[in-house]
Amino acid sequence: MKRTRLRRKSDRQRKLDSLHDLWRDALIAERGKRCEAAGMGGLRCSPIIQAHHIYNKGTWPALRFDLANGVLACKSHHLFWIHKAPANEVHPWLERVCGTQRLLRLQLRAAATKGAKQRVESLEAIRIYLQQQAERPG
Repeated sequence: MKRTRLRRKSDRQRKLDSLHDLWRDALIAERGKRCEAAGMGGLRCSPIIQAHHIYNKGTWPALRFDLANGVLACKSHHLFWIHKAPANEVHPWLERVCGTQRLLRLQLRAAATKGAKQRVESLEAIRIYLQQQAERPG
């Protein structure tokens, strides 16, 4: 039996994971701990709240920690509706939750930053900003 060696996360990946947790916490502090997709797709909400990137973090890494680029959804809606429903069902919901102006501003930022990577040095500044947002009284 061949043993596969577990890969250890790099320092950069551990820092990104930590920042993602802060990003989620800042979204929750800003919007409250509730599923913004409640009632959609005929699903019941689960108690676990997750953060969803409107513009995915792989294609648009510069928007990864942008609070405007996130919505909150319970685990059920995030995994089984947002990621699986057709775009013509999810997009009107995003317009209703986010507002047309916010989505247009986000679209402009996405177009201006497509493929732009975040420098490791800027991650500390992002951590400080997200920490302040998460600690801000609601």
